Amino acid sequence: MDFGEEEEYTITLMTPRGCNAFQIPPPATSRGHKAEDWRGKQIWKGQVQVISKGNKCIIQLINDEDKTIFAESKIDTSYDQKVDRCYDSTRFFAVLIENEHGQKANIGLGFTDRNDAFDFISSLDDFTKQQRISKGIDKCEINELEKDFSLKSGEKMKIEIKGLTDKKTAPTKKSGGGLKKLGMPRGSKKLGSPPSGTPSSAPEETEKDNKELEDIFSSPAPAASEESGGGLLDF
Repeated sequence: MDFGEEEEYTITLMTPRGCNAFQIPPPATSRGHKAEDWRGKQIWKGQVQVISKGNKCIIQLINDEDKTIFAESKIDTSYDQKVDRCYDSTRFFAVLIENEHGQKANIGLGFTDRNDAFDFISSLDDFTKQQRISKGIDKCEINELEKDFSLKSGEKMKIEIKGLTDKKTAPTKKSGGGLKKLGMPRGSKKLGSPPSGTPSSAPEETEKDNKELEDIFSSPAPAASEESGGGLLDF
């Protein structure tokens, strides 16, 4: 047993998912592959899984009957050169496969479930990110070490909560009770008392009115006229 060689561990990045394989033509435009052009060109049906072995990511097409490998695609650092997304669908991809003899071919992969397609491309993204970090291409975003926020002996913590802390209230002035004396409106003049020499006519008018009322009630009723011929009801 050679202890000098490191054992390569196999890690499953995506469990097997159902998909179909297609024989595809070269892309017709610069936009890339179009899944609609693959209609009627299905060549295989089975499962696809993604594993990581050593420093490589391997896309494996597995036959349903005997679980053998139908085709593989090995990725070193980035999957951009091996996997191409179709521009008209999120469930279809063009994958460059290679056999043990070095023969290469582009085939189309189509997932029946949209979530499976999302997991497929996510597993490739995760592997690419880890490889770029391990090779120093990208920097690893590592959180800073946790700081010790525990209180030392003798230290105190003061917490101020808005609305609950004591507030210094200003002393209020005691009011004398009642309403304040209102001043005169601006622009008005204060009326003075009448001169002492001015006679007042109010008492004379009152005495005159009382005398007229006494004359009305004290005067006798007029006698009935003989010419009228009788009572007050005669017309």
